[in-house]
Amino acid sequence: MIPELPAQKRLRFKEEYKLSDEDIRMVVEDPSLANYTEALFSELHAWIETKRTELSEEEVEAKTTLMARLVGTWLLNKWIGVLNAQKKTVADRAISPENFAELILLLMDNQITSANALRMLEVMTKTGADPSHVMEDHGFGKMEDTPELANLVVKALDAHPAEVNRYLDGETQLLKFLMGIVMKETEGRADPGLIQNLISVEIESRRK
Repeated sequence: MIPELPAQKRLRFKEEYKLSDEDIRMVVEDPSLANYTEALFSELHAWIETKRTELSEEEVEAKTTLMARLVGTWLLNKWIGVLNAQKKTVADRAISPENFAELILLLMDNQITSANALRMLEVMTKTGADPSHVMEDHGFGKMEDTPELANLVVKALDAHPAEVNRYLDGETQLLKFLMGIVMKETEGRADPGLIQNLISVEIESRRK
């Protein structure tokens, strides 16, 4: 069998996996990374096939595009950084393609925040554990819009009355400061957009 030429592989990765030209160039230059990427997409596409009867063609296309973007970010950017920090390589298969696919799906379903996905990636690379167990053992699941989260917002605003008043006087950039306080309390488990909305509503309710 004639080996696949780099140009052929680049074209196939673009057509089958929807990766960007920059991501494809990075993958094709490293055989271990190329093999891992193919195994990862095989897992993700298998998941898509199980959902095909539930999804429209437009939804399948949207999820396929999102997968490519998440793989580009989390495999080719974030994980490479984690591997370098832990002095490992892709060839070590510190995370199985199956487990990496599960992490991508958790991100797709908004079950974890980006901050905690990175923490999970670090733990998974170190231990080889699967995402579900890491999420459960470390409490990395996303905090939803609950009374607990609303109470944390109220607590943060009560603890910083001066900043709240300055915000109400027009210093709206202080919203980021207040969001940071709440994000710290939630240990990165709450969606930043949700926190921003809750803070904005609570602050406006305090306007005299």
